[in-house]
Amino acid sequence: SLWQGGPCQTSPLVSKAQAYIRKHYAEEITLQNLALELFASPNYLGRIFREQTGYKLSDWLNKYRIEMAKSLLDDPELKIYEVSDKVGFSSYKYFSVCFLKYAGVSARDYRNRNMQKQD
Repeated sequence: SLWQGGPCQTSPLVSKAQAYIRKHYAEEITLQNLALELFASPNYLGRIFREQTGYKLSDWLNKYRIEMAKSLLDDPELKIYEVSDKVGFSSYKYFSVCFLKYAGVSARDYRNRNMQKQD
């Protein structure tokens, strides 16, 4: 699957980047601060990440954050803006845009569908 690295082998650098994202996705992550963390140049990290995953690093990060958001949306106690915050989006509006882009439905619709399944 996309999150495990998949059948195509990724370099140690890309694997480390993905592992870092999986651990720190709720924090602010930029290509620059991730490159610093991994002792790589931002340009090199960005290029090799895209070559090996098919995604820009920021897109992979957002896609991962949305996957995490989906499971949090199953908790009716959490407000949608709280979910947005918990998965690392500083802007609720941007979270909404990304959720729609990667999940194909709005966060509210996604939650409502899941609630209906549970009834």
